[in-house]
Amino acid sequence: MPSKIEQGKDLELLASLNGKHVRIPDLGPIFSSWPNGVNKHYKALKEATKDFLESFDMKEKKLKKQIEIDYALSGSMWWQQGDFNELRAIIFFVIWLFNYDDDIDEPTGQHSDDLELAKEVHRTAILFIQHCLGLGNQGDINNTPRNPNISSFKVIGDYLRAEYSGEQRQVSWMR
Repeated sequence: MPSKIEQGKDLELLASLNGKHVRIPDLGPIFSSWPNGVNKHYKALKEATKDFLESFDMKEKKLKKQIEIDYALSGSMWWQQGDFNELRAIIFFVIWLFNYDDDIDEPTGQHSDDLELAKEVHRTAILFIQHCLGLGNQGDINNTPRNPNISSFKVIGDYLRAEYSGEQRQVSWMR
């Protein structure tokens, strides 16, 4: 976090620019050697992402907004040479994390106004994630949670179990 002195200087600079036109030069030459483009799997990722989003429990308006975000495009531009399954896993994880978090703490989330229920959902999510990763006591989960904002983690966990050793999954879990 910037110090108060740095923040003060930032505010001074901002104030000095207020109302003035600032011309930003063409930055193309500076970035000419940087990779640009989209992952070759973009279209397939976009369709897979739409299907994944539709598996969540969300209102039509929110679903439409989530699809418009185009997580597949963001991921495909970020990781242009990525393998389809690897890129799908990271995109799905980002989607899962955003939606799980919104379910708990957004004012419109299903559990935002009930702290005890939110704690139970959190506990269930932790147990289910551990189960999906093949960690912890596998007997702790008898059924897939009915909450799709939790159960949708299964596809991510399946990928991670197939691609990473138990030790690698444990390190990434860091619990």
